[in-house]
Amino acid sequence: MLGAEARVGTRTEHRDAVETAATRWLKAASAYAAASYGPSPDGVPSVRQQQATEAERMARGLYERALAAYRRHLRGESHDE
Repeated sequence: MLGAEARVGTRTEHRDAVETAATRWLKAASAYAAASYGPSPDGVPSVRQQQATEAERMARGLYERALAAYRRHLRGESHDE
């Protein structure tokens, strides 16, 4: 998936990639917040909390990469990875 996002070339395609990644990140962050509400009694994160944490991190990383590619595009730098 990242390979396809890294090869987008036009400004509109970059904006769409950033928007899609941002939407996914917001959904993952919401799921993380819901899973983290109310700590577990023993203090150990549940499997659901761990999965939500990893999903949020992954979605944030994809957003950051899409945004970085868009910024490189705007500066005229090579960004085909």
